[in-house]
Amino acid sequence: MHQQKVLPPLFSQFAFAARRILEKISKDHWIRGSSTDKHLIMLELGKIDGEGAIMKNSVEWLFPKPSPTDSTVDHLEALVGYKFPQSYKDVACNYNGAYPKPSECLLGRPQGMSFNNLIAISFPGDEFNGERICEIIKGLGGRLPKNVVPFAADPAGNYFCFDFNRLSGNSEPSIVFWDHEDEDPEQHDPWMAVTFICDSFERLIASLK
Repeated sequence: MHQQKVLPPLFSQFAFAARRILEKISKDHWIRGSSTDKHLIMLELGKIDGEGAIMKNSVEWLFPKPSPTDSTVDHLEALVGYKFPQSYKDVACNYNGAYPKPSECLLGRPQGMSFNNLIAISFPGDEFNGERICEIIKGLGGRLPKNVVPFAADPAGNYFCFDFNRLSGNSEPSIVFWDHEDEDPEQHDPWMAVTFICDSFERLIASLK
């Protein structure tokens, strides 16, 4: 009768850990969303950080507006002149204008920032007809650096933005924070109001506490 070979406990633990790591690596992307009737999206972020640890976070998106159409998103991208990261579009289209919980971001600067809400792309009765982000850019004028596009707001009228001047290794725009209180008083240097936060939308969402 053939007997099953029993592995030493230490080797078994190692094999199990290795299999779990391979399962993580095999994911074609490290953001997955699943919604419920409570508008809950669980973002399993399996990106390995600088210390080799796997970051995980769950974000609940509250009070979303109806989803924009694909054509509305395409129109907005054409007006802005850039394609938004797919990870952002997955969240923004399913949780249009929603408020994340948790919402505090501690990256970039000691005092942190509060991620109040995504800027709604469009919704029924929208006076800007899907061009709200463009209207914000226009309203700020030269106060916002070129190729910096807001996508979310804090409670004080500041913005989380995509910086298309600085792309990450996978060609996604980095994330910056525009704070009107840090603006150049003489309006000569719009970058004075901008703080680098992280290299991707996914990492921003993973950082919320």
